[in-house]
Amino acid sequence: AARWRDPVFGGRIVAVDRPLTYQVTMAGQSSQEYRVTVFDYPRLERADATLVYPEYTGQQQKIIQDVRTVSVVEGTQLTLQCFLNKPVVSARLVDTRDAAAAPIVLAPAESDPKLYQASWTCTTSRRFTLELEDDAGRTNQQPAQFSVNVLPNQPPNIKVVFPAKDVEVSPLEEVNLEANVWDDYGVVQAGLSYSLAGGELVDVVLVENSPGKERRSVAHVLRLEDQG
Repeated sequence: AARWRDPVFGGRIVAVDRPLTYQVTMAGQSSQEYRVTVFDYPRLERADATLVYPEYTGQQQKIIQDVRTVSVVEGTQLTLQCFLNKPVVSARLVDTRDAAAAPIVLAPAESDPKLYQASWTCTTSRRFTLELEDDAGRTNQQPAQFSVNVLPNQPPNIKVVFPAKDVEVSPLEEVNLEANVWDDYGVVQAGLSYSLAGGELVDVVLVENSPGKERRSVAHVLRLEDQG
């Protein structure tokens, strides 16, 4: 006995990037209409960071485009701008190192409905995952990761060059004093303080407003005869 088989026909649409309606027609007959709708999962297109450094650093505001990792000195004001493919109902940064930390909520910008941003002062290093959700409850399929490395403000480094040990001098001698001073963000003021025979402390300013990452030599000649 012959087996009856339904004929099978197939076709392929390479890409569906917009809603469409279709029906099947054959031998003068047509099927009902079917509708295909499309949607996009929310996703991050680009992230930019604006850095406003603390006043003591003397550094100008800086913008870093297309960023995932940023290193800043403690006290820096960081504004993260996330450009998405579409508006969402929720955008937040979740701390992956501290589960108890409250998420940082990104607010939509008035200038662009697909731009979401948040600002905070950097005090500790943190690692975030960007979580997005659209109005249909869809979430981003590949959440972006962000790392913020916070560097502590180190104290100035002072190295005594001369004398490198205790010395004995006569009341008529001159004492040469020398040191090197360095700081990563600059030295506002450097010098020495001394007192003679238990007298009042005398301050001598030798350097003012030295730029950062520049080692400065400071020196002073103390004439003991003039000091009596």
